[in-house]
Amino acid sequence: MKNSFAVLKWLGVALFAALAVVAFILKSYVGVGLFLLGAILTLLISPAQKKKSRAKSKAKNSTPPPIILAIMCLVAGLTVILLPYIENTADNGSSIGETVSTDTENSSGNNTSNVVTDGTLSLSDIPDYSGDAYIVINNNVPTFSKDELTTKGY
Repeated sequence: MKNSFAVLKWLGVALFAALAVVAFILKSYVGVGLFLLGAILTLLISPAQKKKSRAKSKAKNSTPPPIILAIMCLVAGLTVILLPYIENTADNGSSIGETVSTDTENSSGNNTSNVVTDGTLSLSDIPDYSGDAYIVINNNVPTFSKDELTTKGY
């Protein structure tokens, strides 16, 4: 029984550590802190012990047990990480990963969205911000020359 409890405890710590890494990758440093705190609280969880007396246990239980605090850290950390994605979806009505296009077509059916033909781009070619995450310029075809291509890092 004691070994299975230790295994579950360390699985909980591993879960919190993995979530902290994900939060770090997503640059949610508050989430990292919450998940690391949850990992520490998971280490403090001890197996349930038999209660000796009800009067004594009620007076002693004025602080919440570490398992409750660890679960609260898990919920708060997930909320901090997922909140920007939930707000983005609510703002523009699109789901995560859905492409929002600002392309327009003229009366002949040709795409007229910011087409650059001579390789120069001016500020007037870029439309005002309309809430979309990105815009298509030159049909996503780069305008640099082959001489500008390199395989070396900067």
